[in-house]
Amino acid sequence: MKDEGDFRMVKGNKAWEILTEKLELPGEIIMGLPLMALGGNRRLYVESHLGLLEYSDTIIRLRVKQGQVIIIGKGFFIEELQEKEVLASGKIESIKFDFSEEE
Repeated sequence: MKDEGDFRMVKGNKAWEILTEKLELPGEIIMGLPLMALGGNRRLYVESHLGLLEYSDTIIRLRVKQGQVIIIGKGFFIEELQEKEVLASGKIESIKFDFSEEE
């Protein structure tokens, strides 16, 4: 890997990218990004959310460090909701990332 010099002199996300690469850790963990897993279009697991903002049978809106994750579909049911994890099922039609609140 090319030497990036003093880590403290690197700004923004580039610093996190360098740290992630040097420590050989997944970037999602270091940067606090939501980690998501899909089971087809029927199940969704999200890790590292900061709260449930909206929930109905057609929408699930989660707060994440960078803004929001919005899941649109039909027949949603939250199977499991924990402090930082959520598992939902239903027919997922779209997933939108609104990171306009990024820090």
